[in-house]
This record gives sequence, C-alpha cells and structure tokens, in this order.
Amino acid sequence: AVVSTQSGHYGRETPTGGFVLTIRRFQSITPAGEFRCFVRANNLIAVSQRNHRQFLASIPADRINILNDIQHFFFNYIQAKFPDPDFVFDVYRSGPHHVILVDFNPFCRVTDPL
Repeated sequence: AVVSTQSGHYGRETPTGGFVLTIRRFQSITPAGEFRCFVRANNLIAVSQRNHRQFLASIPADRINILNDIQHFFFNYIQAKFPDPDFVFDVYRSGPHHVILVDFNPFCRVTDPL
C-alpha cells in the first residue's frame, strides 16, 4: 500500500512493518545551510557544516545564530524523542529561525562530518 503523509511524503508500506521507502519533494538547497549534528546520550555535542571541502564565509559570521537555531530545533523536536540516545541528524537551515530535518544516521565510525 502506498502511504501519504500530511507533509506530502510518499512511501510503500511493507507487509511485515519493516523498511519503508520514502520519496520526498525535491527542494533546492544551498551548501551554507546544511549541517550535521551529533548527539551522544541525548545531548547535542557537536554541529558541523556538511560541505567540509569548501570554506563558506557566511557560517563563521553567523555561527551564534546558526547554533541557537539548531539547538532550539533539537530541544523542541528531537531530544528524548528518538529511540536511540546516540545518533546523528542532518538539518537544513534556510534562514533565521527556520530549520528543517533532513535525515537521521547512526552514531558510529562511518558517520563523520563528511
């Protein structure tokens, strides 16, 4: 069965309740707004820019506001709501006070700032 959510995401439900393929609407994003966030024991311990190969001058200049927005998002929407206390999540900050969750990842050796 195809499942639609209120956000417009579509996926295929498996008979066993296993994995679900989710297809999201395409959205053009700028690299300066992409961040990887690291959580250990349900505490946000680090935030890094996803595009580590390019210096983006807007990030250091606005780092306090970026961190405040991501921390607010984490505290209000993610902290203690994800089943694993150690994980990584990616967000897109399109502007002041506007953070969008992109995805979750396991916190392990292969998960790095990219």
